[in-house]
Amino acid sequence: MARRKREEKLEKAARSVKNNAYGIKKGVDEYTREDIFDKETGEVLENTKKLRSVDWEKAEKDAMYDGYFCIITSELDYDERKMRQVYGGLWRIEESFRIMKTDFYARPVFVRKNEHIRAHFQICFVALLIIRIIQHRMGEKALSAERIARALGVATCQVLKGGIIHLDDVGGAIAFQKVRDKKGKLVDTLAFSDEDEIALDYKLIQDTYDTDCYNIYFRQEVFNKFLKNISLA
Repeated sequence: MARRKREEKLEKAARSVKNNAYGIKKGVDEYTREDIFDKETGEVLENTKKLRSVDWEKAEKDAMYDGYFCIITSELDYDERKMRQVYGGLWRIEESFRIMKTDFYARPVFVRKNEHIRAHFQICFVALLIIRIIQHRMGEKALSAERIARALGVATCQVLKGGIIHLDDVGGAIAFQKVRDKKGKLVDTLAFSDEDEIALDYKLIQDTYDTDCYNIYFRQEVFNKFLKNISLA
């Protein structure tokens, strides 16, 4: 693959030199060079005319690494295995930044005071940490960060009279379903279903932590004790 791409670039570079045209550095001009020479003697000098040519020397050096994937690092105390592990985990860091930006709306920031900006990003980081802990606890059944955030984002509760905490149902939607009419014929009809993706995801999160909070009424002190007994790790 690398060899084929390099040959294509060399062909473009040769055409570029012939037509005295310039291209993008990582494309046509990656394998072209400019030498300063004397038109009469051909000697390379300074402050004279520039000559563009195909950089065959660079192409030969690049060919030495065909079939290899090079990793450049500043961590000189890492062995080969550790280096591969760290590099293989970079996608998680990139994904975390994407989640922060898209799902948690870390940017743009709509506050101006320094303490408000710090608080905004701290909330985002804590939310991301909680999601990562949940994913780790789920193991192979881990949901995506987007689905966990969506399921937890719709979880609500109400504080009723007497200090009663009511945890609302999560999920559910009106959708067309196949039901039998009085004559036993299957027909499409609108009906409420709690088997939508959000409800199932929320149930999976609860099962992960051995909890069941669907439509439950707690007293304040019982609810506080319930929260303290939940271990994220």
